[in-house]
Amino acid sequence: MSNPDNHLYEFGPFRLDPGQRTLLRAEKQIRLPPMVFDLLLFLVERNGELVKKEEIIERLWPDTYVEPGGLTNNISILRKELGDTGKNPTYVKTVPKHGYQFMASVKVLNRGEAKRARNRSRRFKILLIVSLFESLVLVVGLYFWKGRKPENKNAQLAYERGRYFWDKRTAENLNKAIGSFKQALTVDNKYALAYAGLANCYSVLPSYGSLSPVEAYPRARDAATKALEIDGTIAEAHVVLARIKANYDWDWPGAEAEFKRALELDPNYSSAHYFYALNYLVPMGRLDEAAAELRRALELDQFSLIINTNLGLVFYYQGRYDEAIAQYRSALELDPRSVTARLRLIDVYTQLGKFDEALAEHELAVEPRGTENPRYLEELKVTFRQSGPQGYWQKRLDQAKEKMNETAEYVPATSVAGFAARLGDKEQAFQWLEKAYQERDEGLTRLKLDPRYQNLRADPRYGDLLRRINLGP
Repeated sequence: MSNPDNHLYEFGPFRLDPGQRTLLRAEKQIRLPPMVFDLLLFLVERNGELVKKEEIIERLWPDTYVEPGGLTNNISILRKELGDTGKNPTYVKTVPKHGYQFMASVKVLNRGEAKRARNRSRRFKILLIVSLFESLVLVVGLYFWKGRKPENKNAQLAYERGRYFWDKRTAENLNKAIGSFKQALTVDNKYALAYAGLANCYSVLPSYGSLSPVEAYPRARDAATKALEIDGTIAEAHVVLARIKANYDWDWPGAEAEFKRALELDPNYSSAHYFYALNYLVPMGRLDEAAAELRRALELDQFSLIINTNLGLVFYYQGRYDEAIAQYRSALELDPRSVTARLRLIDVYTQLGKFDEALAEHELAVEPRGTENPRYLEELKVTFRQSGPQGYWQKRLDQAKEKMNETAEYVPATSVAGFAARLGDKEQAFQWLEKAYQERDEGLTRLKLDPRYQNLRADPRYGDLLRRINLGP
C-alpha cells in the first residue's frame, strides 16, 4: 500500500488529507476523534472492498482491547459527520455479519498537483493580511487542540469507551463511563475532553438515582472547570457549567450566558440545544422557544431517545396533552423499554384522570426498571379498585417514602412532594419541597409549570420558595 501521506483523497464534497490528518468539506474542517479518522482513512484506502470487522480492529488497534460495540459506535460517529445514514448510505455501507464497505467514488490526488491546483484558483484572491490571520488561527487552534487529541492511544480508547457508555444513559452505564473517563485521565491528565465527559456524567447522575445533587454537581463543576482550563472552547464543558448554574446555583443570568457561549462555539451540538431548552427556557416559562430548541436538537440527532421524550414534557407543561402522549409514543417506538417515557405517560394519564391507562403503563414500566419492586404495581391496582384516585395517590406517596428508606437509590424529594400535593396534603407537600430546596433538587426549577403543584400556588410558602430559587417576582 502506498504511503497515504503522499496523497489526498476526494469523495463527494469531502477532501481527506492523511498527512495533515484533516477532513475538509468546502474548505471547512470537520473535527473527527482520532480513532474515527483512522477508521475513515482505512475504509477510503480500501474503497469498494468489503472489509471485515476483525480486519479493521487488527489493522487499526492491534495492541488495544476494543470494547464490544466500540467499532459500531465509531462507525455511527463517522456516518453522522459525513451526513450519512445506515438505512440508505452514501458513503459507508454495513454488510450484516461481515463488515463495512466504502461506497463513494474516491479520487486520489498527488499532494503536489493538488497544491498547485489550489494555488491557481486562489492566486488573485489571497492577500497578505489573510495569510497572517490564517497563520494566527492555526497557531491558536493547535494550542487549544492539545487538550482534544491525546498522544496515547490507550487514553483515546478509554475516552471512546466512556462515550459509548455515556450514550446508553442508565445509572449503571454512566458509572462505567465515569470509570473509563478516569482511566483516560490516568494515562493523560491533560485530556480536556475526558474531563468534559466526567462532568457530563456527574451532572446527570441525580436524574438516574445514582447520586444526590449535592454530591454530584460539585464533582461535575470541578471536572468542567478543569476541562476549560485546558481548552476553553469545549462546548460540552460550558453546557455542564450552564446546567450547574441553573439547577444548583439558581443563577439564571449566568446559566444563560454559559448556554449561549456553548451554542456560539458549536451551533450543531445537539445537547446544547437540548439542555438550553430544558434547564433554562422551561424554568423561564418560555415554552414555545423551548419546543423550538428541542426540535433543532432533533434535527441534529433525530434518533435521540431523551430528546424525543422531553419534547413531550414541554407539550405536557403547555397543557397539550394529546400531543404529549403522541410524542411519548414516538419515543417508545425508538425504545419500547424506556422507563422515562412510560413514567411521563403515567403523568399525563393521571392528570387527565385516566387511571386505568396509567396503571397499564405502570405494568409496562415495572419489568425493565429493575429497581422497582413488582409488588408496588399490585398494591396500586388493589388500592385503586378499593379507594379510587385518593387511594391511588396515597399509595404512590407511601411507596415513594418506602423506596427512599429501603434503597440506596437517590429519590428526588420533589417526587414525594408531588404525590402529597396531588393528595391535597399541603403541609406534607411543603415539608418535602423544603427538603428538595436543601438538596438542590432539579425538580424545583419546574415548580411554576408542573400541574401537580396547582393547589399549592395560592399559599404564601409557594411564592417564598420561588423567590429563594430566583424564579419569583
